[in-house]
Amino acid sequence: MEEIQRFQSYINYELKDLKDCMKTVKEALEAKEGSQILTKMLGGEKIDYIGELLGNTDFSKIIFKFPEILESSFFITFYAFLENRLIGLCEILRVIRKYSLKISDIKGGGITAAQIYIKKLAKLPFPDQSSYWDDICTYRHIRNYIVHRDGKIAGKNKELEEKIKKFRKRGLLVDLTSGKHISLSKGFCSKFVNIMEDFLKELFKGIINETNRAQT
Repeated sequence: MEEIQRFQSYINYELKDLKDCMKTVKEALEAKEGSQILTKMLGGEKIDYIGELLGNTDFSKIIFKFPEILESSFFITFYAFLENRLIGLCEILRVIRKYSLKISDIKGGGITAAQIYIKKLAKLPFPDQSSYWDDICTYRHIRNYIVHRDGKIAGKNKELEEKIKKFRKRGLLVDLTSGKHISLSKGFCSKFVNIMEDFLKELFKGIINETNRAQT
């Protein structure tokens, strides 16, 4: 019980650090000093007109592409954080309850294996009927397409396309281009982090409540 509570506190501490890091980087890029950074990136060249700026290939890449690359990078980092901490929770349960089965023994891996381990083996509450979990599963597909297919939805994946459309309507800042590339807008990762935090709160609340109930 204490181990689980300590692990939850540790996750919250780490998550705060990651969020602060993301905030600092984004604020630095948006600050007035950003013009000095751009000047250095353009080799010290002073450009006076918007037309010249947009006509500069390097500048256009910075303005239009870099924010999306940054958003994708933070998203992949936060998703990996979620996956690794769920796996870490399973390992804590294995040690506490002396299970011989490791999470790596479960087919599928990742968050799906963690769901099975916690719910089926440990028989603890897992919020897989919540909207948070449903969203996280969609985020998993988005992450996989970004990492393994450069964001392009190859073939016919109508289910994911529909989910992305629903995400967009809910203001979750993701869309598909005409070429079926996943496009992330500024703030996408922050929305994901909010959903992840709500999910983790519900997960740990259920596990701790069930553990307390079993001990009384």
